[in-house]
Amino acid sequence: MDVLNGLMAGGDGWDCNDGAKWTQKLVEYKDDPQVVSAMREATKHILYTVANSNAMNGVSANMQVVEATTWWQILIIVLDVVFGLLAAVSIARLVIGIKKK
Repeated sequence: MDVLNGLMAGGDGWDCNDGAKWTQKLVEYKDDPQVVSAMREATKHILYTVANSNAMNGVSANMQVVEATTWWQILIIVLDVVFGLLAAVSIARLVIGIKKK
């Protein structure tokens, strides 16, 4: 189903989908009052659902989000670097070995 047909049929999920995928299609209808009204209504439904869901539990106006890196994330990064270096050394030794033959 096309995004416009879905939106006009009352589907709210079109606004939640990949925004880059539908943005250009809906820009063509930016002056159409029916489409704009349907988009506004769909957005209202989505925001109401998120605001009244468990996703917002514990969130307040004074809350501060802090990004933290755990020890196991650091370990994975270190292992990625070590194995990447080992792979590079192995490829270099393979190329050198092939050239010697």
